[in-house]
Amino acid sequence: MKQNNLFELMKRINKEARKTKSYNTGLVGEHIIVASYKQMPLDRLEKMRFIINKIIKEKKEFIRVANAQINNINQKDDKK
Repeated sequence: MKQNNLFELMKRINKEARKTKSYNTGLVGEHIIVASYKQMPLDRLEKMRFIINKIIKEKKEFIRVANAQINNINQKDDKK
């Protein structure tokens, strides 16, 4: 039964992907991603947004710390 639902879902996603709006993000398969998100219920989309925002914050913090360390090393080298 579940496998049948999966095929139906893929069929709906592919059908929607043909006419979906492009957001020009440069992502490969963007139209398929957008079409699959349109098939998801709102509560799942909100959960995904929460998770993605957490990942983005972690990556930004990591980059900020890495840049601060690089700047600190460069400042020490400039003093010599």
